[in-house]
Amino acid sequence: MSAIVIGESLIEVLKNGDEPPIQRPCGSMYNTAVALANLGRHTRFVTDYGTDTDGKAIHESLEHKGIHEVLLPDDKRDKLTTRAYVDMADLHNIHLENIHWNIPEAPTSPADKLDISIFAPCVTAFGSLACHVSPGNTRTIEWINELHEYSLIFYGPSTQNLGNTLTTSPEQVESCVQLADVVRISENDLFAIYGENIDFDALAHRWLELGTSIIAITHSGEGSVLYSCSGHRVNIPAQNTHIVDTFGAGDSYLAALMDGVINSNLGRAEHRKELANISEPTLRMLGVYATMAASLTIGRAGPHPPMRQELMDLYQTYLTNPILASHSIGTDNKN
Repeated sequence: MSAIVIGESLIEVLKNGDEPPIQRPCGSMYNTAVALANLGRHTRFVTDYGTDTDGKAIHESLEHKGIHEVLLPDDKRDKLTTRAYVDMADLHNIHLENIHWNIPEAPTSPADKLDISIFAPCVTAFGSLACHVSPGNTRTIEWINELHEYSLIFYGPSTQNLGNTLTTSPEQVESCVQLADVVRISENDLFAIYGENIDFDALAHRWLELGTSIIAITHSGEGSVLYSCSGHRVNIPAQNTHIVDTFGAGDSYLAALMDGVINSNLGRAEHRKELANISEPTLRMLGVYATMAASLTIGRAGPHPPMRQELMDLYQTYLTNPILASHSIGTDNKN
């Protein structure tokens, strides 16, 4: 089964003291596309990067993963590839350089619609830079509006990845929340958008009232909480994992949520009402599965999301160990 991801590809430059900088293809939605491909999903990635050396590195990486890119023609991608400079001594100090974002027009022609119908995406993800940089941000929303009739829509704001170069507002984020069936956002993103005194429960319920079916708030080393418009609140504690590198953990979590929805036979637009009425056990399963994916990602260097068999093996082990299950899963329901 297939997925579409819409968002940025960039080169991340990691500075760690006097050590030589590490350069690697990255980006929140880039990581999500790679994570979905690792989970065995046929993935189309609507993205943007230059035709320079950095762009070629991104292309080769995506090609290696079997991800099909949807790009503007080369002659319309004449800018340098966006770079993100990250100081490992201050991970909140991210500086973006060569910022640009533009993508092909949404698939509105009869031929385009036939192509999308044949590809049959079960899920679509969008977020981060793609929602905030013109002219592509308008086209991103046009893509989401067109794909709504085919697939479930997942939104990952990842506003912290915008660094100190771009800013966002509650109004911008909430305009995207209301387009999505599922939202995954970190507590740090919420702090940056709404301030340190935010009430997570109150915000989640307000977002659900915008029409979203599931909100997943990830709390760094403390796990995540999932809320559903069917009235459930499920707390998933963090797994006991030795943290090596937190880069890409949230993106792996989002991709695993998407994969889990497909595994639960809830993917595609025709199951939107069923997703809205999701049961507590299914919601809990999605949270555990996504947490497992994030745990595997942070347990090794670099944003390297798990392969399908690796994640399934860990998840099955988890399910068959009742002692581990009783100590690792906490649930409470609030209407």
